[in-house]
Amino acid sequence: MHVSRSPGKATFLLSGMRVVSDPDPVAVGVAVLVATRVGDLGGFPVAVVQEDDGEPGAVVLQLVSDPLDAGLPVALDAERSAEAYSLEVTGGRAVVTAVRGCGLLRGVATLNQLARPVRVPTPRTRVPGGADDGPDPVVPDGAPPCETHVLVPAVRVTDHPRYLWRGVALDPRGHELTVDGVAGVLAVMSSLKLNVLRLPVDRGWDEEGGRAGAATIGAVLTHAAARGVTVVPGLNLALCGPDQVDQVTSVSPGPWVDLSAGWSAASAAVRRDALGVLGAAGRRVVCRACPPGERLPAGSVVLLDGTTSAPLTEGVLGLSSWSDQEPDLRATYLREPSTELPELTVHTTAGAELVLTGLGRGGVRDHLEALTVVAEVGWAAPARRSWDAFCSRLTAQGLTPSQATTGAGATTGTR
Repeated sequence: MHVSRSPGKATFLLSGMRVVSDPDPVAVGVAVLVATRVGDLGGFPVAVVQEDDGEPGAVVLQLVSDPLDAGLPVALDAERSAEAYSLEVTGGRAVVTAVRGCGLLRGVATLNQLARPVRVPTPRTRVPGGADDGPDPVVPDGAPPCETHVLVPAVRVTDHPRYLWRGVALDPRGHELTVDGVAGVLAVMSSLKLNVLRLPVDRGWDEEGGRAGAATIGAVLTHAAARGVTVVPGLNLALCGPDQVDQVTSVSPGPWVDLSAGWSAASAAVRRDALGVLGAAGRRVVCRACPPGERLPAGSVVLLDGTTSAPLTEGVLGLSSWSDQEPDLRATYLREPSTELPELTVHTTAGAELVLTGLGRGGVRDHLEALTVVAEVGWAAPARRSWDAFCSRLTAQGLTPSQATTGAGATTGTR
């Protein structure tokens, strides 16, 4: 991330502001999210428009075809360019520029992280001809003594992710899955620039047999698309066959299917048949490491959760998979996914994810500290990460990093 302070004072987003959107449908969807977020912060309605008059009081979302027009590095590959963005806040305006809609979402996430509500005195006015028509202005009748504005520092940011997989995996053993619950997880993921959700579809749901139906999967995919998150549907391979794998590929358009549950318990023939179905559908597998003598197709993703020691075959990516029960959040923050196995490099590492083993009464927000760790590790190189700076940012967000280090799954920070 390249960040510089823009000349001038911080920007106030006031009542009457608007979000100016590129006409692209994806950009319009992002604009609605921005308007809702800023409106919630300030307590005032925010309009979405497509005509930019150049005046202050606007959040502008614009898509460009050339990454250079967004100020992005020339050598940046297409996949990272899709999530890259630039953000400039100056002169009473915030402008987010990207080449893809998910880049706008990442830029908006940064804008949300920078914005904070502030209370300022309501402007005083004289009331001609009235009892208050005197030398001193007064607050108009019926107006509150203070108004809520949204303050954003004047900055220029150019940013892109380090890893393409910054994820969450839901373990159905710890909670019952519902569309609303998953939608809440997706909203938090988007706010932290997390972009992949591993989600079981054959167990743990509040439906007959515990399986998610086609309508449920469709609803989840709609929520995920609006948040820039890829859903990886999961099946227990020891309890299903090729037909079930084929059914999942028909209702989920994502590039991967998660067969890690039951992968080791399934027979070699079942694993081979499942890989054949995925290959015919143009999909890749997320799984555990294969026994010696079995090879995975290029583009497969192998979970690395501390139990994998066998070397990965050429073209296979490793994914650092961390539990929400890790006892030391600081140690997790200092981990580097590309060093989980000796043969891994940044280019053969998919990224990192947090496995949520239970949402509990507080839901996904009970795991904000641990999720923020995964977000930073997945987005920034080690040289750009600082535990002390991370703790300061958590504190500024009302979280409690000192308590978080005693157990990522049982934090008690103020939210």
